Amino acid sequence: MKSVVAAGAKRKIKHNILFAAHLCDLDAPIFTFKQSLQSNQASHQIHRLIQIFAGTKLPKNKSMNKRTLLYIAAACVLAFTWYRYRMPRFVAGEKAPDIALSTLDGTKSKLSDLQGKFVLLQFWGSWCGPCRAENPHLVDLYKKYHDKGFEIVSLGIESNAANWQRAIQQDQMAWPYHSSELKMFDGAIPKSFNIKSIPTTFLLNREGVIMGVSLEPDQIEERLAAALTN
Repeated sequence: MKSVVAAGAKRKIKHNILFAAHLCDLDAPIFTFKQSLQSNQASHQIHRLIQIFAGTKLPKNKSMNKRTLLYIAAACVLAFTWYRYRMPRFVAGEKAPDIALSTLDGTKSKLSDLQGKFVLLQFWGSWCGPCRAENPHLVDLYKKYHDKGFEIVSLGIESNAANWQRAIQQDQMAWPYHSSELKMFDGAIPKSFNIKSIPTTFLLNREGVIMGVSLEPDQIEERLAAALTN
């Protein structure tokens, strides 16, 4: 009987670990699914992870066995450490650093050249499924708001320039500001922003201050529409 109970407990632990990995998208990596990357959001996700490892919602004023407490502690430490390692260096309210770009046609430009416009700085890749799925929504936003002072700057995290250029054509990314880092995440610009996963985006206001990080396209539109009416 004890062996059956022990086997059931092991299966539950394995299930919880696998489910936690799925929730946190460990292939992607952890906590790279769309979120605002604010500390309160991290706390929420860590609390959810604790609940998963515990197997249920955390009880109040009830004792837990040592094994459960160990799982909770391990989940907290791993989740928070991995989250801090993976999160971009800059958050909403901070001014984005100026970066120099060389676009597809060889034109040299800087991010600061676009001050006075709302800018979406996009880190993406031709090989990245979620990036390619997001691109049609960004194309729609560009068509709708470009004439109102909205620009997109796309920086490809790439190893193959031909694939990158082909993806721009296929996804009809009509804006002129396309640049690439052919060293993937080891390029100077991804490193300066601490980009560890894509897609990652930064929405900037007219002064170059970050309005949001890795927002959903509908959230980008909502903030753009509100800012443009003020």
